[in-house]
Amino acid sequence: MEIPKLGNGKYLIMKADKKTGHILNNEGDIYINNDVGYFIVKNTKDEAIEYANLGIIENKELEFIIYDEKAEFVAMIDYTQDGASMSK
Repeated sequence: MEIPKLGNGKYLIMKADKKTGHILNNEGDIYINNDVGYFIVKNTKDEAIEYANLGIIENKELEFIIYDEKAEFVAMIDYTQDGASMSK
């Protein structure tokens, strides 16, 4: 799977099943190269982090991976027993 380069300062967010590492599509199913998108785009890093933090509050079994406009890794956000955790 290739991470798209977005340009224009945008950030791409993918979500994955925390236990298996499988990338999930936007409907929450395992992404298998179908017509359903597998990433969300936000305009700023702060918006991307906020989206991920809200996502793990809704479902603690997910992790969110954030990439920048050049498709470079920015952070992974998941839930630990201490709350939200962000690794860079």
